Amino acid sequence: MKTERRRNQGGFTLIEILVVVVIVGVLATLVVQNLSGTQEQANLAATQSDIAAIDAAATRYKLNNGKWPESIDELVGTDDATIRYLDEAPVDKWTGAPYTIERSGGGIIVICAGADGEVGGDDDLTSENIKKMKLAEYLEIIKQGS
Repeated sequence: MKTERRRNQGGFTLIEILVVVVIVGVLATLVVQNLSGTQEQANLAATQSDIAAIDAAATRYKLNNGKWPESIDELVGTDDATIRYLDEAPVDKWTGAPYTIERSGGGIIVICAGADGEVGGDDDLTSENIKKMKLAEYLEIIKQGS
């Protein structure tokens, strides 16, 4: 009689609940692992775009003024008389730090400080190395720096 009553009652056993919890945990782990590089990939892509825009704006500045800009502020301009080569100064996607420009030979190098926020580290992204930088390589550089 007791056995019949138990079979007719709805519900899950403890084993069934544990199996579902384990399956959900495994799926959650897989999703987190797949998404972990997504933000870094977005930051890297945005940085590539920013550096290309700054480099192009600096080239236009050079054509108009006969010299390279000393800073990104010269590309943005502050009044109506100044030609604006950029609408606003882009910032580093990791730390919010401004990009910098350095003279190199007869040209310039645009520099993003990268994940550590300091110019001069291994994780710096520049107009020279950004075109060939792959996400996996950059993630490895970040991991070695921490």
